[in-house]
Amino acid sequence: VVDDNATNRRILQEMLTFWRMRPTVVADGRTALLELRAAVAAGDPFSLLLLDAMMPEMDGFEVAGRVREMLPAERPPVVMLTSGGQLGEAARCRELGIDAY
Repeated sequence: VVDDNATNRRILQEMLTFWRMRPTVVADGRTALLELRAAVAAGDPFSLLLLDAMMPEMDGFEVAGRVREMLPAERPPVVMLTSGGQLGEAARCRELGIDAY
């Protein structure tokens, strides 16, 4: 889970834990990419990425693009979350290979 909003992170963490998942929750894209690399290196890659579309510095779309570059073949499914969709975001998701928006 990558979201700059602490409340959203907490809600998603609780929900995913309730569903018997083991979420890793971070506040920004840079940290997300570090965690992703570490998980792959440890042989325990993530099975799902939930990204906030609107974050400062590196938004969810940039994170998705970097993940696509890092893991072209074994990329986990990516879900883009947004509370205020912008015109053109759906097309951008298709372009980046994002699985759900």
